[in-house]
Amino acid sequence: MTMFLQITTGGTSFARNETMMLDDDMKQRCAALVPGVQIDGAWLDAETAKDVGLVITETVSGGGRRTTLENRSGKTVRPEQLGWRKEGRGDFDVHGLKVYLESWQMASPCGVRKWDDEPFDYSVGYLHNCVSTPSDFHPGEKGRFLADNMCCFRRPDGAMKLWGFTTGRNRFGHFAMRLDATGIAEFRALCACNRAELPAGGMIVSETLVELDGIDTEALFARYADRWAADANARRRFSAPIGWCSWYYYFDKVTLEDVIENMDWFAAHREDGFDRVKIIQLDDGYQSALGDWLVPNDKFPGGLRRFAAEVKRRSFIPATWVGPFMVEENSALLKEHPDWLVKGPDGRPASPLGWRDNHRVYVLDGTHPEVQNHLEKLFREIRATGIDYVKLDFCMIASSVVGARYFDPSATRAQALRRGFEAIRRGFGEDGFILGCTAPFGPLVGIVDAMRTSTDITPYWRQQGIHCHAEAPTVPNVCRNVINHNYLNGRLWINDPDTLIVRDDATELTRNEVELWSEAIALAGGSLLLSDRFTTLAPERLALVRRALEATGTYADTHPADRWEREFPSGWCAVRDGRRAKTLFNFEDETRVVDGVGVDAHSAVSIGAKGSWVTEAGIRKFVVGRSAEESAAEAAAAMKRPVTDAVFQVDETTTLDDVNAMALNPGATVLFKRGGVWRGQLRPRSGKPGHPITYGAYGEGAKPIIEPSYDRSRLEDWRLEPDGTWSAGTGAAADIGNVILDHGESGCLFKRNRRAEIACDRDFWCDPETFRVYLKSASNPGLRWQSIELAEKIHGVDQGSMHDIVYDGLSVRYSAAHGFGGDQAKRITIRNCDISWIGGGILYFNDKGDGVRYGNGIEFWGAAEDILVESNRVWECWDAGLTNQSSLDDTVQRNLVWRGNEVWNCEYAYEYWQQGKGAVTENVRVEDNAFRDAGKGWGHTQRWNPNAASLMFYDTTADTSGFVVSRNVFSRSENWLFRFFNDWRNGLAMQGNRWISAGEPLCQYHGRPKTGLHYRYPDRLDTINDDNIAEIESQGTGARLFTKDDVDDFFNFIGESQCHGRDEI
Repeated sequence: MTMFLQITTGGTSFARNETMMLDDDMKQRCAALVPGVQIDGAWLDAETAKDVGLVITETVSGGGRRTTLENRSGKTVRPEQLGWRKEGRGDFDVHGLKVYLESWQMASPCGVRKWDDEPFDYSVGYLHNCVSTPSDFHPGEKGRFLADNMCCFRRPDGAMKLWGFTTGRNRFGHFAMRLDATGIAEFRALCACNRAELPAGGMIVSETLVELDGIDTEALFARYADRWAADANARRRFSAPIGWCSWYYYFDKVTLEDVIENMDWFAAHREDGFDRVKIIQLDDGYQSALGDWLVPNDKFPGGLRRFAAEVKRRSFIPATWVGPFMVEENSALLKEHPDWLVKGPDGRPASPLGWRDNHRVYVLDGTHPEVQNHLEKLFREIRATGIDYVKLDFCMIASSVVGARYFDPSATRAQALRRGFEAIRRGFGEDGFILGCTAPFGPLVGIVDAMRTSTDITPYWRQQGIHCHAEAPTVPNVCRNVINHNYLNGRLWINDPDTLIVRDDATELTRNEVELWSEAIALAGGSLLLSDRFTTLAPERLALVRRALEATGTYADTHPADRWEREFPSGWCAVRDGRRAKTLFNFEDETRVVDGVGVDAHSAVSIGAKGSWVTEAGIRKFVVGRSAEESAAEAAAAMKRPVTDAVFQVDETTTLDDVNAMALNPGATVLFKRGGVWRGQLRPRSGKPGHPITYGAYGEGAKPIIEPSYDRSRLEDWRLEPDGTWSAGTGAAADIGNVILDHGESGCLFKRNRRAEIACDRDFWCDPETFRVYLKSASNPGLRWQSIELAEKIHGVDQGSMHDIVYDGLSVRYSAAHGFGGDQAKRITIRNCDISWIGGGILYFNDKGDGVRYGNGIEFWGAAEDILVESNRVWECWDAGLTNQSSLDDTVQRNLVWRGNEVWNCEYAYEYWQQGKGAVTENVRVEDNAFRDAGKGWGHTQRWNPNAASLMFYDTTADTSGFVVSRNVFSRSENWLFRFFNDWRNGLAMQGNRWISAGEPLCQYHGRPKTGLHYRYPDRLDTINDDNIAEIESQGTGARLFTKDDVDDFFNFIGESQCHGRDEI
């Protein structure tokens, strides 16, 4: 079936367990990403391709997309690229766009570019080794970018869209784009076909393309890497290796005696902290010629077999270096098999590299069956020598020859690489460890166990006197790629950041530079190979090695806090021993401030989990030049000292527990970094009159998010129960009141009172004892939805008994209690905040055993005085968006202002009641708010008693005065705009409001008999005509609607308001 379709760039998701064809209606609702093929420089969509006998179809399966090209032209064609091209505009066509560009191989720079930046600065001569498709790279052109494997766009509001290929064995997936001031002007997701022959009747298929959306960068990148690993069958057999490598001290001059000297030192110092060193890796320098790997030079008598035996005799694991596709001009391999080489456009063997002694290097053709047999045999023989670990280097040459002509004319450059590696894996065995180096990432997932993720480390900071390009071996370039690629570690493979060198001889690196690199390697969390001459290391340098060995493997979740702000990320965050940690790096040539901390040039400072802070006097400089442990201790001590009027800037390395534990003096300010997400509950500190504690935001991007929920988006979070439900543990200490899907884009689940009531798709139940969640789903929820948030019954912000606090510019979401909650509050300001997806937790169980649920966006319960709530946005709350209420005796609520807020999709926009004995309500103003769509949110259909109202005044016994509702807009409700119980013509003034009905009644009045609950104003009912009084009394506790006959009375009551839709009252 031929299908021509457009798929949204706005986050349309498809069921992951079925193949899907899109109809015309769907296409019209989607932003356009249209499949096509490029042949002879011309782009052909499905219609134009059909005119020349080519058929383009597309399938969507399991959340991924593939484009298929069939050749029905009757002749051979040579496609250049197969994929998709953006047409039209989408929701990421906005000003100020940034894009993360993933790289092709370890040395290729990766990172963020702004829409008006130039692309990364490659050296012209090395470009073909750095990108999959040099023809799509445009040096010096602002806004023209090329990304390999993955790219991710980020809007100024923090929303992100990631496009990535999750397979790569046949074609290099890449993205070519042009950004301008209005957004994404051009965008293509392409698979390189390299003009490989497609014969008549033949068919080729693109790699799998996925689209993911999110607001949490690291969670989004992790989801992509997990999907890539699953689709490409990533290998996860080994733990990260720790060992020694010969290269960075001895280089190609290494001898067997050098290796033995260092092995003997490690063997003698196992009791001194070096027992973790297991691998001894012999690098380049043992072979007689590239290609003749089993023929040693004079420095290695006995070759690899002797080397391996010496290593194993000392109880280490032998490893070696091989350039599997390299063939040196003086090698026996070249003389014997010149027909095994990749040809250039001229048909002659291609030589893309020079080598020592001015020798040329040629390339084995991975598509040649005899080459595949040779590689399989070679690595079987290498394994037979005793080698258990190989580092395979310069692998890009198998697929980077410009205009390459392969033995198999239908093969792509990616297939040449993949087929060669498949042969190597067959020969070396499934239990052998393979490290890829200078190797394109895409085709090798599922074959290699580890991958170098940065260019080479060097015994100098950067070369002096020359221009260092973005791929050049410099310490900053290495660190940039190490941290940006860290999301791949443990998912696709083990990341290899390159070796640790700490020596003070044969190096230009300073002590600070060495410590910086040591910190980077420890944080990276991948393999650790040392590369110094250990018999000559000074004691203070050995101490650095011991510290690195102790730290290796103890860090997790390492990521850059400032990935979107800096080309060379300077704030590296991680978790160590269950606590957040952060190290600040300064890659500049002079001292600079990083996140409020002064850091010397070419240095790193660990500040532990505590963030950075400044005072009015300026920046407090944490101790620079001390050890990382000393700096962390100083930072922690500083954070515990109360500082009047101090400003604390915290990012995601500082947890909410850390923030809650801060000793804050009145007047202090805590600023959360925009774009960050903090899980848990914020428990603020009190200030004093005139000197509030302020919780706000700094930086650019989306408002910082506080969410007391549990992310259960991974496949492994869920298990299939015998009754066919899926369950997930939470670790919660309270009820899970709501389960939000895809950050609300896919709504939420329907909560049931008992497990036996789970019957329909998307039903769920929370076990009230274990708080484990059980839900009905046709497939694993981790496959079905990209994001699954389990909202716990705790307030997002618990300000009970607090006073003198300002909240400004925060986002609170995914709480099953209240967004802002707590009682006995005074002098509180909440402004410019977003509160969403709140409530649903069980407050108590009724006599039937059913849970009674609750949850408000912003609630002031009990005593509340001098409260200002202004310019906030509140949506999707179980009960009220805004409310002050109480059932406590002798409670005073005084001087509350609710101003300029926007509330929608809550059961009630604003709710008020007080029922305690002796309670008083004075001077409450509800003004200039926009209240709309009451009852149109997630909770309305889950309630046993839907009763939506924009303005809800429940039973009130408090002595109420000075209550003013003015200049608000009440627009649309599922039930009523205004619902009230008391006769409010005394104590309440309603002025200048606008009432807009879409057919629902404007008002419902609940009358009560005069006996029973005590009301302060029962006599006021007498002012309504006798027929109404009789009707109210005869209905008992029931309610009645105002009719057309009551319209005039109602309008007199609500004052000079504008009403629309009177006929529908």
